[in-house]
Amino acid sequence: MKKNKIKMKILISTSLCVLLFSLVSNLFLYSYLSRIIFSKSAQLDRQYIQIIQKEMEQYISETSNLGLNCAFDPNITRALSLSGNDSVSDRHQLRIAQESLNTYLSASRNQEFVNRLIAFRPDGVLIESTNGMVTGSLDTEQQLRDSFLMKQLEQGKFDTIYRISPALSNHQEEVLTFLCTAVQIHTGAIVGYIYMEIDPKMILSQLHNSRQLDNIFVADAANHFFITAAPSLTQAAFNSSLPRDGETIRLDKNKYYVNALALSRFDLSIYSLSNIKPIGDENEKMFFVLAVILTTTICVGFMVAHIISNSITKPIQILINRIEKISHENDFSVDPQIEASKDEISEIGKVVNSMSGNINNLLKQTEEMYEQKKNIEMALLQSQINPHFLYNTLDSIRWMAVIQKSTSISDMILALEHLLRNVAKGTGEKITLQEEVSLLEDYIHIQSIRYVEVFQFCNQLPESLMQCKIVKFTLQPLVENAIFHGIVPTGRYGNIVLSGREENNRLSLIVEDDGAGMSQSAFTAFYQQGAASHKDSLSSMGIKNVDSRLKMVYGPKFGLTFESQEGYYTRVTIHIPKEE
Repeated sequence: MKKNKIKMKILISTSLCVLLFSLVSNLFLYSYLSRIIFSKSAQLDRQYIQIIQKEMEQYISETSNLGLNCAFDPNITRALSLSGNDSVSDRHQLRIAQESLNTYLSASRNQEFVNRLIAFRPDGVLIESTNGMVTGSLDTEQQLRDSFLMKQLEQGKFDTIYRISPALSNHQEEVLTFLCTAVQIHTGAIVGYIYMEIDPKMILSQLHNSRQLDNIFVADAANHFFITAAPSLTQAAFNSSLPRDGETIRLDKNKYYVNALALSRFDLSIYSLSNIKPIGDENEKMFFVLAVILTTTICVGFMVAHIISNSITKPIQILINRIEKISHENDFSVDPQIEASKDEISEIGKVVNSMSGNINNLLKQTEEMYEQKKNIEMALLQSQINPHFLYNTLDSIRWMAVIQKSTSISDMILALEHLLRNVAKGTGEKITLQEEVSLLEDYIHIQSIRYVEVFQFCNQLPESLMQCKIVKFTLQPLVENAIFHGIVPTGRYGNIVLSGREENNRLSLIVEDDGAGMSQSAFTAFYQQGAASHKDSLSSMGIKNVDSRLKMVYGPKFGLTFESQEGYYTRVTIHIPKEE
C-alpha cells in the first residue's frame, strides 16, 4: 500500500510539473514565435519600401541633375546675362539657350514627367524649353512673378528649393517644383534661376510597381499632398493627420502596421500599411501546432513519470524486503541485489549491507570472546594456587639468600615477587609510565640474569612523560617479543631501546631492537597468533592482544604500528592519548 502511495505521488507530481512546464514553455514559444513572425513580416515590408525609396530618390536625383546641368551651362548663363533681347545677337543667344534646355531635357530619363523647364531672371529675361511640354499660359513671366517661389527668392539667398506648389498654369493642380540658381562658372556670379515643374505621376509610376504590398502611398507631413496606387485607399481615410512609423492603426475594421520612410527632398514620406490579419491566421495555425505538441508532451511526460516511479519504488521495495528479513529472520548476510540500482538507493543498500556485515562480525567477535572467557576460566581453575602461600614461600627463599649473602638471588626473587603481585592485581588498570617502566625493569632484571651477555636494554624516555598514564603491562609484552623473537634467534649481542615523544597531545612510545627482524608475511602470521608463542613468556599476552587492549581502551584510532626489515631491526610504536 505504501508503495502505491509513493508511486501515485511521483506520478501526480511529475505529471503536474510536466504539464506546468509544457504550458508555460508553449505559451512562451507561441508568444515568441508570434513576435518573430510579426517582426519578420514588418521587416520585409520595410525592406521593400526601402527599395522603392531608393528608386524614387534616383528619379528625383536625375531630375535634380537635369536642373543643375542647365544651371551651369555656359549658353544658358550667357543668355541670362543679357541686358535685353532687342538685338539680333541677343535673340540668337536666347535661341541657343533654349536649344540647350531642349537638349538636356531630351537626354533625361524623366523627360515625360517634366511639365516645364524654365531659365529666367527676375527682371525680365525668360527662356522656356518647348520640347513637347505643357506650356500652359503664355504669360509665364507674370505667373512666375506672382508665384510663391518669387516670394522665397525675395526673402534671402539659397542654392536649391524643393517644394510642392500649385502649377503656374493651373493653381488648382499640385506639382513638384524645383528651383536653383544659375551660376557663371568663370565668375561664380548668380545670373538667374532654373525652374522645373515635375508631374506627380513620376512618383505614381513607382507605386504601380509595388502592388505586392497591401497599401502604399506617398504624402507630406500635413496630408495636403497624397498619391496612392491602391484604389481602396483615400486621403480622407486619414483625416488631417498621418500615422507614425511603427504605429498600428485600424482602417475598415482591419488592423494595419505602418512603415514610413522619408524622401530626401520635397518633404515627402513613403507609407506602407501591412495587414495584420494574415499574421493572425498564421498565429492560429501555430497555436494549433503548439496545442498538439502540448498534448503529446503531457502524454510522453506521464509515460516517463510512470517509468521513473517504477525505477524508484522497485528498489525501495527490494530494500524494504531486505530490512524486514534482517529484522524478522536475523539474516545478516550481504545482499548484492539492494546495491544494483547504481543510485542514491543503492548507496542506502550499501550502508544496510555494511551494517549487516558489521553486526555479523560483532556476533562472531562476541562468540570468540565468550570462548576466550571460557578458556581463561578453565586455565584459572587449573592453575589456581593460593597467592599468599606463593608470596610467603618466595619471601622465605629471599631471606635465606640474604642470610647466605647471595645478593643476586635475593634481587631476582624480589623482582619476581613484584611482577607476580602486579599480575595478580590484574592488567586492565592504568598506571603511570614511571610505574610501568619499573615493572618492565623487574622483568628485564630477571631475563638479564638468565640471558647473560645476550642483550642490553636502554631507557631513553623523557622525564617529562613519566607521569603520563598507560594501560598496565603494555611495554612488557613488546620487550619480551624483542628478546625472544628479535635478539635471541640471531645468536649475537643485541640492543633494545625504549624511547618516546609527544605530538599534538598524543604519546608515541617506541620499542626498537636491532635483532633478526622479519618480512611482512612473517610478521602478519606472527601477529595473527594472538597469544605469546614462546614457552618462557611471562603471560599469554601477545602483540595482537596488546593492540586489541589499547583499541578497546582508547578507541580504534590508537594502538600499535609496526616497522621491520629482515636481518636489521624491528620497531613497534605505541600510539595513545596523553593522560596525566
